[in-house]
Amino acid sequence: MQTGSRWRLGMVAVRARRDREQAATIAKYEQGHQGVALSEPEEEDDDSGRLFPDRLGFLHEKMLLQDSVLGTKQKQMETRRLQKWVKMLKNYTKYCDSKKFHRSCFKGIPSQVRGSIWMLMLDVNTKKAQNVGKYKAMKEQSRLQSTPFDQINWPVRGSFRNHLLFQERNGARQQALLDVLMAYTVYNPEVGCGQGLSHLVALLLMWLSEEDTFWALVQLMENKKYAMSGLYTRGSPKLKTLQNHLGDIVHRTLPALEQHLEQQGLNLQDCTAHWFTQCFLDVAPFPLALRMWDIFVLEGQHVLTTMAYTMLKVHRKRLLKMTRDHLQEFLQESLKQVWTPGEDIVIKQLQASKHELRKLHCLLPPQAPAVGLKTSHLKSVLGSPPYRGDSPSLKPAGVIALRGPQPWVPSPTSSCLAIRSLRQLQLSRMLQDGRSECGTAFRFRRRACGREEEQQLLSGG
Repeated sequence: MQTGSRWRLGMVAVRARRDREQAATIAKYEQGHQGVALSEPEEEDDDSGRLFPDRLGFLHEKMLLQDSVLGTKQKQMETRRLQKWVKMLKNYTKYCDSKKFHRSCFKGIPSQVRGSIWMLMLDVNTKKAQNVGKYKAMKEQSRLQSTPFDQINWPVRGSFRNHLLFQERNGARQQALLDVLMAYTVYNPEVGCGQGLSHLVALLLMWLSEEDTFWALVQLMENKKYAMSGLYTRGSPKLKTLQNHLGDIVHRTLPALEQHLEQQGLNLQDCTAHWFTQCFLDVAPFPLALRMWDIFVLEGQHVLTTMAYTMLKVHRKRLLKMTRDHLQEFLQESLKQVWTPGEDIVIKQLQASKHELRKLHCLLPPQAPAVGLKTSHLKSVLGSPPYRGDSPSLKPAGVIALRGPQPWVPSPTSSCLAIRSLRQLQLSRMLQDGRSECGTAFRFRRRACGREEEQQLLSGG
């Protein structure tokens, strides 16, 4: 009894200390919001050299050439582009579905109107009008929760500290970032607020107000066009779907790279998780990642796997020359610093990848189970799919390798598993088994026989 009492007293003391620390941290954020907070000693910047902000607000030790010298022609071109965007902004309902609007988004949205365009594409104002006063109530309620605060405060401290808006510790924009994440944990407790989500919210805060950022985040999580919540919920089901989809794409289009990764013993999924959770903000140079984000808001979730495929395709020659350690370090850390192609070239590659995957019917992840068919019925029709791969050590027990060259067989999670491919798979398996029945004769027999005879026919009975 005494041991239990001491344990309870100890837990009460821990909670009290944690609440005091939380209150002190929130007070620092409040002071920063009023413009009187100072940077913490351990995080003070080195004032020995001046830092120069670029056109997007990121700080550099030297002024970038493209920011210091803008030619007259480039300024005139940007002015004309801005005028076109202002015209489309005033008549958004007229232009939103036009080819002109789509082409302009692929060229990049000017910073002066980016926030307004995002608001319209995400339909933020409608969501705000349906929930008047709700954000303020959730923000106040989130201050009473201690566990989410501990999990969110650390990602907030490390989000875009080299940007003007987030450079100051406990500053106004850092407080807004903390408040949006805390309020969202009240709105959707299933979502975990890690570094990836913190980066995403910080990106929105660069162009939107605090409340607009919150409802834009809600739209990105809930709208089926984006469906991002599965990237951050427990188990990350959307992340697994996207990674499996990328693996199937690589298998079909980059077989040499897939074979090289297998020879080096490297699993692509282990190196690409942060690509999706951080939406490439820590993988590509920020101007390129920003243009990719414009396209993502325009077109939706297929852009994530298309961009991942484009990144592998652009760097495939370099990847084929690397060993395991260099591959892992390159894909996880140094990829951001080695982009040699210009932004326009990469965006053109992204468009080419989009058309390529559309022709292969692999643009979107699958909707499981297959449309109109139950999983049990798919198994009864297809049976066990042929094993894909030649390594004896990786073959499951009881699997017999088929003779001859093997056609590509999509995995259960592949977006290429379409209803119209079922007949092709059936016929290819019949031919591999040495049967001569195919085409019209098989279709007539299939129509004439019952369900049991059909299953016997497909199984070779």
